[in-house]
Amino acid sequence: MNGPIAHPQLSKPHRPRTTSSCVAVLCFVSLCSFFLSANVGCNRTDESESTTSQRRPESFRTKFSALKRAKNWDAADELVLSELIRRPDDPDLLLAAAQVSLERRDWDSAIERFNDHGIASENQSRTIADPVLLQWSQAFCNSGRLIDATEVLADHAEKSSHSADLYRRLAELYSIVGDLHASQAQLHQLVRQRQIRGDELYFLASLKQRYKEDPNLLRLADTLQPDDLRPQLSQAVGLWMSKKPDAALEITAPIVREHDDYAPAIGFHAFLLAESGRLADLAAFAADHPPTQINHPDLWYGAGIAALAGGQSDWAAKCFAESLLAAEHHSHLPATQLAVSLSRGGHESLSQQVADRAKMLQELYNRCLAYFEEGLPSQANSIRIAEILWQLGRHDEAVGWSKIAGNLQHDPADDLTKRQAAIEKTPPRQRWASTLSDFAQSVSPPDEIASLATSMTKPRSDSGDDFGEILLVDETQSRGLEFQFDTGEPTGQLAVWLHQINGGGIAAADFDRDGWDDAYLSQAGSEPLKPSPITDQLFLNRDGDFQRASLATKLDDYGQGVAAGDINADGFPDLFIGNIGPNRILINNGDGQFTDVTDASGIRGSHWTSSVAIADINDDAIADLIEINYCVLDDVLNRPCHSYTGVLGACPPVDFDGDPDKVWLGNGDGTFRLDESWSSIDQAGRGLGLVVADLDATNPGLEVFVSNDMSANHFWRRQNNDTWSEEAVVRGLGYGVGGRAQACMGIAVADPDADADLDLVVTNFSEESNNFFVQQSPGLFGDQTQASGLSGPSTPVLGFGVVMSDFDADNRMDLFVTNGHVNQPIDPNDTMAQYSQLFRYDQSRWFLDRQTSAISESAAEDAQVEHDQSPNGYFAQKHVGRTIATADFDRDGRLDMMVGHLGEPTRLLMNRSPQHGRVVSLSLVGTNSHRDAVGGRIEVKTDRRTVTGHRIAGYGYYCTNTSDVGMIIGKDEMIQEIAVTWPSGIQDSFVPEQEPSTFTVIEGQGSVARIGPR
Repeated sequence: MNGPIAHPQLSKPHRPRTTSSCVAVLCFVSLCSFFLSANVGCNRTDESESTTSQRRPESFRTKFSALKRAKNWDAADELVLSELIRRPDDPDLLLAAAQVSLERRDWDSAIERFNDHGIASENQSRTIADPVLLQWSQAFCNSGRLIDATEVLADHAEKSSHSADLYRRLAELYSIVGDLHASQAQLHQLVRQRQIRGDELYFLASLKQRYKEDPNLLRLADTLQPDDLRPQLSQAVGLWMSKKPDAALEITAPIVREHDDYAPAIGFHAFLLAESGRLADLAAFAADHPPTQINHPDLWYGAGIAALAGGQSDWAAKCFAESLLAAEHHSHLPATQLAVSLSRGGHESLSQQVADRAKMLQELYNRCLAYFEEGLPSQANSIRIAEILWQLGRHDEAVGWSKIAGNLQHDPADDLTKRQAAIEKTPPRQRWASTLSDFAQSVSPPDEIASLATSMTKPRSDSGDDFGEILLVDETQSRGLEFQFDTGEPTGQLAVWLHQINGGGIAAADFDRDGWDDAYLSQAGSEPLKPSPITDQLFLNRDGDFQRASLATKLDDYGQGVAAGDINADGFPDLFIGNIGPNRILINNGDGQFTDVTDASGIRGSHWTSSVAIADINDDAIADLIEINYCVLDDVLNRPCHSYTGVLGACPPVDFDGDPDKVWLGNGDGTFRLDESWSSIDQAGRGLGLVVADLDATNPGLEVFVSNDMSANHFWRRQNNDTWSEEAVVRGLGYGVGGRAQACMGIAVADPDADADLDLVVTNFSEESNNFFVQQSPGLFGDQTQASGLSGPSTPVLGFGVVMSDFDADNRMDLFVTNGHVNQPIDPNDTMAQYSQLFRYDQSRWFLDRQTSAISESAAEDAQVEHDQSPNGYFAQKHVGRTIATADFDRDGRLDMMVGHLGEPTRLLMNRSPQHGRVVSLSLVGTNSHRDAVGGRIEVKTDRRTVTGHRIAGYGYYCTNTSDVGMIIGKDEMIQEIAVTWPSGIQDSFVPEQEPSTFTVIEGQGSVARIGPR
């Protein structure tokens, strides 16, 4: 920075409205002693002093010292003013005058005199001492001019190095006014000086956390400077932190209008528009406030979100790169989106590098959050934070966190001394910044930025009134289903321990091959790793009614997810059961009994396995086993956690490390071997949901999508050398549009936009909306949660099980979500139970079904009404919902649901909805492919269109759905051909009877067997 500093006083001042009450309340506390006043005029470096200053300096010093001792500030002010007539350009005298004004609480005068002191000091090439700068800044604060208070410090901080006190105060002021990027930049100065404190290290590594708050100072600014709206940015930041981005936008909009050059507010407004999914507004705002002219990390980020939504991949990548380079300490949001943009633009290698960095940054954010929320900070967590920072090249911060870890005793880390020594070494040189900078410089803005997001603003059908009625009737008791998952908690309370919150698994499959889907439900009933007095249950379906089967094999584990599939390819579905503890493989004997072959199978280990699946993922026509693991089991079962009121409750999952998922490859003889490429600790997430399918329809073979709790989701994709790469971030599935990890639970997979590929809905924690990942090109997804209308209704609730299906066969997808909390609420009158939700899809938007939501609202007002057996009565009650499994349990052509809960029985919801179309259902039998044919693709070609179906496994959350693949056609559509593309690559086609039916198709035989009418 060259030339004279443009001091705030020289710009248009915001004149204070001084009142006696303000003066009485505000007493200026000097940040340093009044150290110059008694020596004004001494220690001058200029030997050619004026004649006047040589003639009477002693007399002035004597009088001034006496007045100072007497605290006669009015007389001191008169004395200084008279002396200034003789020495108007004396920096020391001007400083004494400013400090007298401070003592007199005349803030305007103090500011003017400090400004004169600054000019005089520069004219004489004298440095202004940091304590003086801090006093100058405080004078601005006392007059309500908070932005000027930051600018006077920032202007001098840019020109030369300063003390830790100045950088710390500047970080505080920036934080108080809501300029969090600038606040963290000052904390970086403290890192460079090795003056950073432990609490400051946390704020440096966290996302948009306020280092300091001062509501009183903000109120003063609002009172004294009502025309300056800029400090209100702090209020907007607070609203955003409370997950109220729309309310925050109401604050930032007038700030931007009144102060159109205030970059922090402009940037944060763009960030909020991105957070709220207001893409058209965001694109227009970025056009009016181009980031090339207003350089702010948040504005670059918002412009990138708009560009990505508008299909401008390279420009989006440039925007995210600039945001990342401008504020690396805030970088996991732009880093995530940068990886996606680079991938869409074909820059695969760079995309993967950025994705790896984004995942480290996300882990850093999660661990810092855990550190802040822990009652007793963890040594193990702190040293891991240090290691991540070291890997990121942020060495000084890493050393600081390493020292923090050394001072902690709780949750001791393994090999602490060795790990600390490694952190002391200089980390490898980071080359990513120069690579990104070169890329960013090579990209030019598109011709018309404002039009980028117009494709996202399709006309809305705001009413949603043209949907038919969906009727889901609870027929649990009348059909003989009697089962309730028991968490094993002796007190009967829910969610006392973390392992008790997820519920049990449900598998729907035709185990006895009589044409009716049966149900297998896992059970717990005791502490994990101890035999349970109650066991898993098999219910056989007898013409739509359920009978409990007696199993010879005792299944007394702590049951979790359940997968049904034909492991030995004999035509009978077998079971792979996930447990807290050793998992189990049960082979179907074909006579109503199962044989436990776990010990002979070769699978091993004792983990907290959540969801599981059976599928041939390496294309050798042999079934493989996929187990998704949650937290590392060792500590989970023994660590109690308490709320701030002292109530015992489930620990947050971020308190525990994730456990790597595992794949067991089938050898063809009933044994399995571990696929080592899946078991890296570096890829560990806290997995809950699972889908196995040909998700991208271009890369040969299956992909595996895993929803992770508070870490990036996983998308496993097979490479040519039969290894697997994790590509969720670069494929747009790692995080939602906000770019941060969420507590992802269940998964639903279908094709709601009818473009022949698969899209995904992922349920999340309360105050986090569900995600709607739309496949926008093969293998590349975009989160359309906000644009589709799913965000608002799904934000207040905590979703678990989720199903996408066309319940009324109107050729428009429906979405059923079962909700329920994981912790006991603070309010003693409240419960963990929440209402389930039904959504309807039309024209790229999800609508909350008005009929079922009205039932929920009515029930909330009249809790005495009994609704159990009435149509949609399930929606009249709150539930602690968990797992959902689907099948056509009564073979009437309509998909039914079995819903698991905590604290109440599993419910059987029979679909009684009027049908507007017809169902064509296929059961695939592989020959060259594995018998289950997971990954098979079906096309039903009619005289009007082609409807596509997919054979999948995993199915979402802890469940297995029916293996039949159902597709909807109109009542007056004529089927011309049905084509099947098998996992082996073989293609079969046939012309069926026109009457919709359930068909069995055998690979390579070119014929079908009709099972029965629908």
